[in-house]
This record gives sequence, structure tokens and C-alpha cells, in this order.
Amino acid sequence: MWRFAFIFLGLLSPLAVPHLFGSEALALERRLTTVFRDNNAKVVRIKAAYESETENGKVSLRVGTGFFVSSDGLILANSSVTEGARRIWVEQGDTSYVAEMVGSDAETNIALLQVTDQPKGSFDFIPVDEQPYPDVGTLLLSIGCALEFDPAPRLGLVSGQDSNFGQRVFPTAYIRTTIPANPGEGGSPVLDLNGRLLGMIVASLPEVGASYVIPASAIGRVRDDLMLNGSVQYGWIGVEVESRPRGADDEAPLLVTSVVPGGPSDVAGIQEGDRIQKINGLSVPTINVMRHRFFLARIGQYIDFMIEREDKVLDLGVRVGERPAAE
Repeated sequence: MWRFAFIFLGLLSPLAVPHLFGSEALALERRLTTVFRDNNAKVVRIKAAYESETENGKVSLRVGTGFFVSSDGLILANSSVTEGARRIWVEQGDTSYVAEMVGSDAETNIALLQVTDQPKGSFDFIPVDEQPYPDVGTLLLSIGCALEFDPAPRLGLVSGQDSNFGQRVFPTAYIRTTIPANPGEGGSPVLDLNGRLLGMIVASLPEVGASYVIPASAIGRVRDDLMLNGSVQYGWIGVEVESRPRGADDEAPLLVTSVVPGGPSDVAGIQEGDRIQKINGLSVPTINVMRHRFFLARIGQYIDFMIEREDKVLDLGVRVGERPAAE
């Protein structure tokens, strides 16, 4: 009922809404207010200073949004705002903290920062837990620091799930939303109406007033790598697939179209023309699902494939390798 109410909230005048929806509209409003109130202090403005390469001594400033992910002062932000900065600091209300780079990953546009001038254990934070991909139409709330304004909420919907945009291939399937990412709002956390982190804004689509959000499970994987290594270790299995559904009852809609000679899949015995039924015992109905599971896999880990080859069903284990530099 909340989704139904929301559709009309934007079409009707404020005076008409209470008469038509009564307690349902008020319940939605209270829910949104509660989620924002519980999380806005966990969101910070990121400022990064850079020395100009062309003008000696001139300093430029990049501004974005970040949020605490530990009581010890770890913060997630966009690497496009912070990577290579001479100095980084974060603003929480009227208070500023110096921060240093723990690690960053340009491919996912995620940076992990650490506050350095405040006792550890003193920050409220947003937990990064694995959540399922939200359905199209799900209500979302982002909290961002546009320009010099305090953290503010933005309401939107899930509009899709994509593994690529044009010629750019994403490292995992991203959530496409109707939330615009204006200047300063990159890095904003995106929450559901229960206050759970669904992802973080990592790219903007200004032409359509939309944004791409990397899902929480992928954020957790990147965060862990950055904490351990300062960079992300990407796995690789050396196979390409495409979707070729054969009908509603088809259990193997993904077709292997290419196998890299000598790569992990080739060594495991996967062949061109194989149809993937399951990965690690779970069905893989779309390429987006497959890419996300590959993204979460670690180098050296085995992935169990159940594949259909002609009239046979085979179980093959593929050991994840390190992604070649050319990839």
C-alpha cells in the first residue's frame, strides 16, 4: 500500500492527500522521517584538497558524501572524490575531522577512509550487511550532502538492475534508481524503509535524473579488501556467457559462448556451448545474477558449476584465478 500511496503523493496537492489516504500516508511519512532521523548523523561531507598540476601552488577542492561504517571512524566515500588528494577531511555538523586514505578502488568508485583525530569507538555507523537485490519499484531513501547543505533525504524507486551501461561493463550488477545524484551527493548511502543499507551511489545519470548504486554485499567485499590490502583483488574464471532462454521451464538459460584457453574454466573442463544450470547449488536466471556471484568470489576459491551439455548434466569445479591485467 505504501508504494501505491507514493505514486499519488507526487500527483495530488498536500491538502488532498490526507483525505484520500489518511493513516497510510501519515504512516509512510513517519517511516521516512524515522529512517532519516536515525541515520543522518552517520552521514558526512567529504572534502579533498588537490594541488593543481598546471598552476603552481593553487589548490582545488572536491566535495562529496560519505558515511561511517564502524564505530572506530571508518568511512566509505567515492574514490573519484578522494583518490590522490593532498589532504582529506570530513564534516559532521559543525565538527571537522582529518581523515587518511586506507585504500581505494577506481573500478567500483569506492574509497575507505579513517578518521585520525578522534578517539576510536565514538561514532555511530551504518552496518554493511548483505541484502538481496531490491525489486523494481521498491522505495529507497538516500541521504546526501549536496553542495554545502547539511545531510538531506531524497526519495526514489528502484528502476532496474544493470551489468553495463553502453560500452562500459560494471564489475557487478548495479541497482539503477530514480534518485538523482547532484554535485556533492556521490557516495550517499541508500537505505530501504527499514533503515537497512542497500547500497551507495557511485555514478550519476543526469540526463534522466537517475543514479547507479553498488549493492551492499559488493560494498562489503570491497571494504574488506581495502582494509586488508589497500586495493581490491579481482577474481577471474575466463569464460563469457550470454542469455538464450528456451522457454518458461528452462533451467539453463545461460549459454557459454567463449572459454579462454588455459584459463580456470578451460582447466576445469567447461566448453563453449555448455548451458549453466546452477552455480554453487543455486540457479542463475540472469547474467546479472551470475556476474554478482563471480564478483563476490575470492581468488583461490572453487565455484561449483552444474552444466548441461547435450543430453548430460555435469558438475565441474572452477578454481577462481587472479584477473589478468588486460581484463
